[in-house]
Amino acid sequence: NIPLPLANVSRMISDKQGNFFLSQLEHLIFISGKIKQNVINYRISALLIDKNEDLWAGTWRNGLFRIRYSFTNNQLAIIAINHFLPSAKIRSLFEDSKGNIWAGTRYQGVYQITKKAKDSFAIINFDQKKGLTSNFVKGIREDANGNYWIAFYQGLDKIIRTDSSFRIFNFSRVNNYFASIIG
Repeated sequence: NIPLPLANVSRMISDKQGNFFLSQLEHLIFISGKIKQNVINYRISALLIDKNEDLWAGTWRNGLFRIRYSFTNNQLAIIAINHFLPSAKIRSLFEDSKGNIWAGTRYQGVYQITKKAKDSFAIINFDQKKGLTSNFVKGIREDANGNYWIAFYQGLDKIIRTDSSFRIFNFSRVNNYFASIIG
């Protein structure tokens, strides 16, 4: 067995087959049994495996990547790497109940990425210009009513789905609740 390189590991996630992806310094590494393989060479700040078993890797300063892969015959095969939000500094990832990917950033608020037909995507951005309290998004979660809670250093905002779009409710401002939220 190859020993896990536990020094400097910042993120780790496993898929349904028991394969692991972990970030170490400027590398995203795939580990399965005795197989250890480099995937991409970026500093990873968030990892997510979605319902379709695609790996989403948010980077410290190089944006968001969707990595489609397969593991057969003891070999990792990269099917496709799609690059989203190239300049965004991703800090959190979340998949909602509809399969949309949400990416929280350091300076640009949060993005909702919705898959359309034939591997195309619609991307919506919510930031301070659109009503968020902060552009540094540390976490995203969905409540039972399909609304999204956005966590940042100063508290919480709520993105409420309306019939045709969204509206932002500044929960922390209205309730005088200001605390650092760990997403």
